[in-house]
Amino acid sequence: MHSPKSFGSADARGVPSAVGKLLTALSLDGQPGALYALFFVEMGERFGFYLLAALMALFLDEQWHWKQERISLTCGLFVGATYLTPLVGGLLADWELGKRRAVLLGTVVLAVGYVLLACGWLLFALAILVVGSGLFKPSITSMVGNLYAPGDERRDRGFAIFYLGINAGALAAPFCGEWLRASWGYSAAFAAAAAAMVLSMLVLVARWEQLARCELYCPLLHLQDLRSAKRRSPLSTDEKVRVQALLVLAAVLVFFWVAFQQSNCALTFWAQKSTDRAVHALWLQRLLGRAEIPTVWFSSLSAIFVVLLSPVMVRLWSRMKQRGKEPSTPTKILLGMLLTALAYAVMVLAALVGGADGKVSMVWLTGCYLMISGAELCLSPMGLSMVSKLAPRSLQGVMMGVWFLATFVGNTLAGIIGMLWPRWSHAHFFLLLVATSLGSAGLLWLQRRRLVVALGTAFGRNGTSTDHTQRVA
Repeated sequence: MHSPKSFGSADARGVPSAVGKLLTALSLDGQPGALYALFFVEMGERFGFYLLAALMALFLDEQWHWKQERISLTCGLFVGATYLTPLVGGLLADWELGKRRAVLLGTVVLAVGYVLLACGWLLFALAILVVGSGLFKPSITSMVGNLYAPGDERRDRGFAIFYLGINAGALAAPFCGEWLRASWGYSAAFAAAAAAMVLSMLVLVARWEQLARCELYCPLLHLQDLRSAKRRSPLSTDEKVRVQALLVLAAVLVFFWVAFQQSNCALTFWAQKSTDRAVHALWLQRLLGRAEIPTVWFSSLSAIFVVLLSPVMVRLWSRMKQRGKEPSTPTKILLGMLLTALAYAVMVLAALVGGADGKVSMVWLTGCYLMISGAELCLSPMGLSMVSKLAPRSLQGVMMGVWFLATFVGNTLAGIIGMLWPRWSHAHFFLLLVATSLGSAGLLWLQRRRLVVALGTAFGRNGTSTDHTQRVA
């Protein structure tokens, strides 16, 4: 195994020391300093991904002149595939590469993929991006979990902060992508995604040695000894219970992704053709420099709301915890599924108001994105936290890959269901998403105790764990 020095450090490779100073200063809030290095690395990767996600449907429509059914299926398969390859990437990280090297290699491959996309190599570039995501996704999330010892109460808040980085990148991407596309074309926008990956790479290299602790939280063992232990030790009974609980959770969340990823196609086409995007206030026209809101901007609403709501949610959970009333992690996830159903119920009403061909106010779509954002905050970071809590140490990368495998199934189904968009009435399409979300919420309600019991086994059966998620809300 190569020494970390072989990849360089801030001093050895000349990466600006300002990066290291900034990340060190950010650690003063009680969270590990390495969390913020991972925050910036993930933010760059998500910037590239969401820039492509925001432009992809319009890109295939305007540049390639594909039909909506084909666009929806392609978007679903591409986004889904970026969550399938992490299963293999997790195996490689666990047994061969190590998490840091997997993330570093992933950033390189992703940068190459965006360059190829900017050059017009559509299918080949998408395949390269899928491979890069497989290397990057499972390891960086596992690294965040490894910053915390078992029972560390900072874990949920750490994942919420990390998730804020995801949405900071997602927030900037549509605005930057639309501006570059309008000014210089799609190639310039995709080149910006490649540049973001290069910046992520620099941050990763700058904090390479500090991130060594993210390989595994086990300070008494050397990594080589740990590898040998992982190869020899079978799963205990409690670990098997935790793995089973993760599989249940992954199955339940498939339908969240089915609903959530409609923002890439169905909601984009709704914004384009069924939303009145005209700006009537003169002062707002002057401020925006346009009389109509671009379609792409609506894809940023979710990220805007997540960035605004994240500190509110973190503070809310913290205050409820102080009063002994914080809901368990499974209950937060259940709340997220109910909000998802409510978001699409709003769109059912919007479709009924607008009819088949009419346009409705931007308020409807904005309200939908607001509730989806609340659902995302309740569900996605909490789910990632549960994976880090429940996954056996020897299978962290693999179980994170399983989590992304469920996301692959959800995104692929989102693309398949999205093919119904031009065939069904809009009201019926959104009603289907309401039904799938409510069904998933019902299944989660039935299985919530199993999840709480599994969380209890993660930190012992004696009830002494300080992790609040052992309680049933």
